[in-house]
Amino acid sequence: VDCTVEEMEQVLEHSPSVLSDPGILNSSEIVDAGINHTRFEAESIEILKADFRDEFDYLYFAEHCFDGVWAFALALNKTLQELEDDQVLNDQANREAGITEDRPFRLEDFTYNVSCVGERILLHMQNTDFMGITGRVLFNEDGIRSISRLRVQQYRRDTCNPDNGACLNRVDIASVSVEEENFGAFTYLNGENNETTWPNGIPHDGTPNKEIITISTPLTILMYIFTSAGVIFAVFCLAFVSYFRKKKLIRLTSPNLNYIICCGALMLYIGVYFYAIHS
Repeated sequence: VDCTVEEMEQVLEHSPSVLSDPGILNSSEIVDAGINHTRFEAESIEILKADFRDEFDYLYFAEHCFDGVWAFALALNKTLQELEDDQVLNDQANREAGITEDRPFRLEDFTYNVSCVGERILLHMQNTDFMGITGRVLFNEDGIRSISRLRVQQYRRDTCNPDNGACLNRVDIASVSVEEENFGAFTYLNGENNETTWPNGIPHDGTPNKEIITISTPLTILMYIFTSAGVIFAVFCLAFVSYFRKKKLIRLTSPNLNYIICCGALMLYIGVYFYAIHS
């Protein structure tokens, strides 16, 4: 399906996205990699424009890629230091790698068969703790990054980019706490509120659920048979009471009351037809 830029922006406008909330409130703060967020963003844009000829703007996930590579680099560096300081570990790594020379183990020698080095790399990754572009980087016992907050952004129409004609930008509107003691706490940022976030009204939460009740065909046929028999019997009783209404025995049973009972039974039987058709 061919879509114009305007049509895609119309679909994306006011849609939210969720990212990890950086622990660095000041974008000029120097992190452990020796760079601040402002400089990282500017250099990323320069690289993207040089490689892709202005086809892309700043990519937010580049921050996470950078911190991920930096975390792995720190783990490798600590592993190398440990190999240099621990001769027993170095000899074990050489044996597992099949190296007969008496020399320090190098990362170029690493394979998945060298389990002792792989375990040390994993251990140092789990013990990683540094300040990155996306905030503090550390992992829990399951290897999942520990974060305290999420930032909520929203696509909004703004000044069009002269490079690619795009008129949508992502704006920080709120943060969500994922800490155990304050889990799910939602806080608007920068003076945002429901009116500014949803100018056309708050959208519906989720999609409506429609419950469909079905009845098997044999059971439906059986219901029709018994219902038809009931209708015939109710009509027969109604005709019988009407025809013999002057008889003494019928008068004693109150013909008007019998009419009401027969009509009520007839309506109930007819209702079964509608219920079966609806199902």
